[in-house]
Amino acid sequence: MKVLLLDIYKEGTDYRISKDTNGSYGTGNDYGDGLFAKFLKKISKRTNFWPPLYLMYTGSVLREKGHQIEYSNRIVDFDNYDAIIMSSSIVCHETEINTIKGIKDKSKVIVIGSFASNCSKNYLNEGVKVIKGESEFYFLDNELEDLLNNQSAKNISNNSDITNLDRLPFPCWDLVAKYLSFSGTIHKKTCIPILAERGCPYSCFNYCTYPLEQGRKPRARASKNIVEEIKYWINKMGVNEFIFRDPVFSINRERTVELANMIIKEELKIKFTIEDHLNNIDHDLALLLKKAGVFFIQVGIESVDLEVMKDAKRFTLQESKEIEKTEMLRSLGIKVMGMYILGYETDTKESCLATIEYAKKLNTYLAVFSVFTPYPGTPIYSKFKNKIFANKYEEYNQWNPIFHHKNLSTSEIRKLLDHAFNSYYLNIKWATKNFLLAF
Repeated sequence: MKVLLLDIYKEGTDYRISKDTNGSYGTGNDYGDGLFAKFLKKISKRTNFWPPLYLMYTGSVLREKGHQIEYSNRIVDFDNYDAIIMSSSIVCHETEINTIKGIKDKSKVIVIGSFASNCSKNYLNEGVKVIKGESEFYFLDNELEDLLNNQSAKNISNNSDITNLDRLPFPCWDLVAKYLSFSGTIHKKTCIPILAERGCPYSCFNYCTYPLEQGRKPRARASKNIVEEIKYWINKMGVNEFIFRDPVFSINRERTVELANMIIKEELKIKFTIEDHLNNIDHDLALLLKKAGVFFIQVGIESVDLEVMKDAKRFTLQESKEIEKTEMLRSLGIKVMGMYILGYETDTKESCLATIEYAKKLNTYLAVFSVFTPYPGTPIYSKFKNKIFANKYEEYNQWNPIFHHKNLSTSEIRKLLDHAFNSYYLNIKWATKNFLLAF
């Protein structure tokens, strides 16, 4: 069968849209309206993109079963395909629905992804099928033809065994090679997204969407399997840069050490980016990861206000420990991006300003400030449901206020966002330590 992987995006934005981030609910990196925010939006849109990992895994499973697979992030002649596997997201939701409306034969459309799994109603109302959970495992154990021929199947439960990630073939990144890019600098570089582990047990599941996609119980690939994939892409595409898409890279220290040692032993001359929690990183592990190829670490700092963090159920380190660890990583030559959230439920103007000043004190290579967003499907959503004024799901882009905050107006939050980016990047201390590293 001829199968289209359909990955539609909202058009006309001046910022990058990613469907893979934020637990595959997606984000729209609208950093703000200030001078440096506009500059960062332009750089991010030009240098960072890849289709959702679950879509490319699903494509590889179907390809191994003998189907002809194609990918498009644009509207094409849908009549040319026997089946359409469509990615879902909150950040492009209305665009996805409008695209479905333009497909004549909706019985051949199958929508996948965590947003459709948790918010299936609008998709189902258009007469398409929705697979709940991890669709790549569903297609490992079920045939596409059987699903298409079952006209009564609409909201499909996935009862597949998802514990063994090594069952999955490598994602079909070769189909989308021209789109792949991620860079810790202003230069565009081809980069392969890769997965070592799914699942996150941390307490921030209260508002985080990753557990909605992957569950809270960690499931890891064998280190050998990961290394084989790295070698595969080096040989097939000549790529030596990777970004690990684990929500927290080193949840299991023993596995992390094993993987790093294996990469070193195999003499794989690669560079890779990870997302981690500073609590998991010490000097020995950081040094080993540096030797293995880590050059860029994204860490969630979120807020400096301990009461705000406690209310949000977010575990955080003491300031002295965060400063010590970020300086340690800098001393090893590892770039750090600090990620911060403004506008938590109990945030005030003062607590947000304190977080911005703290970010400047940490003075990491990059800092990204976003806006607290209660997402449907998360435990905290019911608390905010009646306070939300957003009219479209696409407004839930992680930088756009969507609910009536008790302490801050919408304009105040956006002004704080502009102040955060401008004061951080137009700060002489940041420029002195970090500016040249971007080139």
